[in-house]
Amino acid sequence: YAIRIRDVLSGDTLAGLRDRLLDRDDHGPLGTDPQFRRIGHAFSETASVDDQEEYFRSAAEHLAYIREVCAPHPYPADTLRLLLDEVWPAGATVLTWESRKFLPGVVRYQQPGVDLEPHTDNVARNLPADQTLGIARQLSVNVYLGLPDRGGELELWEAYPDESDYQQLSGDRTWGIDRHLVGEPALTLSPETGEAIVID
Repeated sequence: YAIRIRDVLSGDTLAGLRDRLLDRDDHGPLGTDPQFRRIGHAFSETASVDDQEEYFRSAAEHLAYIREVCAPHPYPADTLRLLLDEVWPAGATVLTWESRKFLPGVVRYQQPGVDLEPHTDNVARNLPADQTLGIARQLSVNVYLGLPDRGGELELWEAYPDESDYQQLSGDRTWGIDRHLVGEPALTLSPETGEAIVID
């Protein structure tokens, strides 16, 4: 269900990144749901060609800003990408579409009392129908800088609906699936501060 890499961040690096990234005033609202806060735009927020043009135009700017905020500590997405490039047989690099680079990672701040609905991440969902970029399965990784005293669990389901099934399950929602449609999670993890969790 998941690969847990504990202590990806620890010591002064973890403390420094927590100081620089938590409780900032510049966590902007997610374009699809303002109750979620983030630095940088996710490709999943693009709903039109104009949105995508703006996303790619600003990707390098957002990455430079996040690195500046993290400095002198490394941006965790960079750390993980270098690690994967060394150990993954085919290597790892920033995803590119039509010679334009995606933003590798978004800084997210989950506000107290805000619950995430079950969902799948799928870059192809926002691409033209004939574009797949060669993606067979999409892995997501969360690096945890801070967790609440209660809550914050990561729930995982065995179901991996194809895009047609996912859209049917989503119905009129702009994001995610109603919990009662997918039942109880197969696994619930309690993340640890400084840990990276990779999921399919």
